Amino acid sequence: ILTTDEEQRLLAVCVNERQHLKPIIMLAVDSGLRRGEIFKLQWKDIDFEKNIINVAASITKTERNKIVPLSQRVKDELLDLQPYSNSDRPFPFVEIKRAFNTAKRLAKIEDLHFHDLRRTAVVRWVQNGVPLALAGKLAGHSELQTTMKHYIANDIETVQGVVEKLNAFHSQINGKAEIASGMVN
Repeated sequence: ILTTDEEQRLLAVCVNERQHLKPIIMLAVDSGLRRGEIFKLQWKDIDFEKNIINVAASITKTERNKIVPLSQRVKDELLDLQPYSNSDRPFPFVEIKRAFNTAKRLAKIEDLHFHDLRRTAVVRWVQNGVPLALAGKLAGHSELQTTMKHYIANDIETVQGVVEKLNAFHSQINGKAEIASGMVN
C-alpha cells in the first residue's frame, strides 16, 4: 500500500517528461482502476458533472460494467489535460513502465508495482469508512472474498485505524457516562 508520504514524493517527480504520469497515478489511487482500464478509457466515459467514470464491460477484467468515483483532484487534472488531447482517450498510449520505474527511483520508493496503486485505493476506501462490500463492488470484484483476500490486510495502518475508532468510541461513551452521572447527582 502506498503511504501518503510516498504518494506525495511520487507525484512530485511527475514533471517534464513524466508529467503524463501524474493524472494516471492519481486516477489509479483514487478510482482503483486497473492499468488496462485506465488506458482504454475514453473521454465519453468520464462524467464531469456527476463526478463518476463509467467503465464499459468490454474493458474490465470481469466483463461487467462498473462505475467508479472521480475525485476532485483527478477531475482537475483531466480537465487541464482535455484541451490538449487530440484523441478520444485521455491517455493515448499503452505503456508507462520506464517512466513509472524512473519516477519510483527518483521518489526513492522500492517494491512498488502499478497494481499496488489499485490496492491502495481499495484499502483507503475501507479505512475511510466505505463498507467492504461497496469497496469490492467499486473495484469490480464479483466476489467479496476477492476483496478480503487480496486487498484488505491486517497491516499496521489498518490496525491503527481500528485503534483510533475504538478510542473515539470509548471517549464518546465515557463523555456520555460523565454527563449522565452529573445529572443523577
